[in-house]
Amino acid sequence: PRAIAMEDEPESRPKAEARIPFNVTQALVKGALEREGMAASPAAAKLLHECLHEFVRFVAAQTAEVAEKQQSKAVLIQVKHVVAALRDLELAQYADQLEQEAAGLGVAAAAAGDKKAEARKRKKAKHASGLSDEELARTQERLFAEARREAQAAEAAEPPA
Repeated sequence: PRAIAMEDEPESRPKAEARIPFNVTQALVKGALEREGMAASPAAAKLLHECLHEFVRFVAAQTAEVAEKQQSKAVLIQVKHVVAALRDLELAQYADQLEQEAAGLGVAAAAAGDKKAEARKRKKAKHASGLSDEELARTQERLFAEARREAQAAEAAEPPA
């Protein structure tokens, strides 16, 4: 993205930038800190929110650069681009973790860039995850239950208005 000078015409300015919702960041921070028996002050939570936003922008920009260097004709960023970007940014531990998670989600073919294998896999499997309807329903119920517990805990922890 280019820098916008004050003299730029209003219609040439980019649209408002998409941001990660603060409540999403707050839930992530809260979950991570609660495991350690800690909490974040509102100022620290806001700072972590800004850090997360900048980190995502930084990795996304590097990912786009990697895709461009690889002369990717597709407009779609692939897992392999994100992995390469993380490695370029010397964040190999995250790249390794991402590859493991991608393989667990059934996107190993996409990580390798094998579009034909991915298309065959989609035709054969009803769900890209490889899970049955029953397993997906159980996982969904578990995630909903966890979200309810977290929301109730957050609600109970908030001081009355």
